[in-house]
Amino acid sequence: MVERIEINLIPAEYVVREKHFSINLSIIIPILISLGLIITAIIWLNAVNSRVAQEKVNISNLEREIEVNKTIQAEIKTLEQKQAEMQIKVEGLKSINVNRAKWINALELYAYVLPENSWLTSIEEAENGMITINGMTEADAEVGQLMNRLSASPLVTNINLVEIRDAGRNGLQKSFTIQHFFTQSN
Repeated sequence: MVERIEINLIPAEYVVREKHFSINLSIIIPILISLGLIITAIIWLNAVNSRVAQEKVNISNLEREIEVNKTIQAEIKTLEQKQAEMQIKVEGLKSINVNRAKWINALELYAYVLPENSWLTSIEEAENGMITINGMTEADAEVGQLMNRLSASPLVTNINLVEIRDAGRNGLQKSFTIQHFFTQSN
């Protein structure tokens, strides 16, 4: 067999060559790394966005629960206030129970010494033991009579008239305040 030798006599500028697609590795590696980073960033961004959306749903659920439970919170505050008020009343009742005999004697004394046209509006005891009596009467002389009767009792000491003044009804009624101490035997 005969071998053939082919010689191309066309100048090199005019030679048509088959084109092969080739890419330089120094270009492909950075492109692949960049694509990998972009894909990773997109995946990470989607994960973060889904987590944010989930947290927004959780927040809205909690806000709904808070709105529903606001009435319960208001009821709790109301009950706490009532409990505090009841505690004050309980403490007051405990102190009354301790001093029951003293107050029974005091009220019996006031009922005995109070003039006919006079009445008491309040009786208070200060921490130092001073009793303050507030009342109403129709005549100034009845306040003096009340003070004389109180001073005659061995249960009462240091009687002081704090004030007497007109209380309305064209000066026909007077309000008065008297302070005193009970003796230790009461």
